[in-house]
Amino acid sequence: MNSANESPVPVASLEGISRHIKGFRGYSDASERQGEDARFRGFLTQRVNTAMERVKVLVAAAAEGKRLDLLSDFEEIRTGLVALLELLDMAPEALDDPAVPAGTISEWHQQDEEYLKGMLGLLERIDGLGAPVPERSDVLLLKDILDRLLPRFRDRSGRKAAYDEDGEREQR
Repeated sequence: MNSANESPVPVASLEGISRHIKGFRGYSDASERQGEDARFRGFLTQRVNTAMERVKVLVAAAAEGKRLDLLSDFEEIRTGLVALLELLDMAPEALDDPAVPAGTISEWHQQDEEYLKGMLGLLERIDGLGAPVPERSDVLLLKDILDRLLPRFRDRSGRKAAYDEDGEREQR
């Protein structure tokens, strides 16, 4: 598979993603990349919306317990989750470019698997917060995880692929 239009399937990363997103075939076929990416982003969007519902319940419990410290923390978490939803609403650039080399496609699969693992870890932590009112240290840890995850999703949304005539990636 030497052509820029054909790319090897990065089996480990692709399997890691498809374990969670049934039917995900990856970005090998340029004509299907937009749809596959929409499937990937849709899966994460559903999970973030579920997390938002959980945060609403936690906010209500914190308000009832008069935990003002947690209310401001949860507001920051909610704002971060909204920002994440906005990022997930945008498809990365260059997805449908047939000139994207196989190595770049492989990198995208690996990155997406990392994003997926990070996101699922974040959502698992939100689900695992103590009830009815969690410890502040747990909430602060959650904020930290979200703060580290957001820039990675910004980078994903800004994915660009620029190539010279030889199919080599240009430095930007």
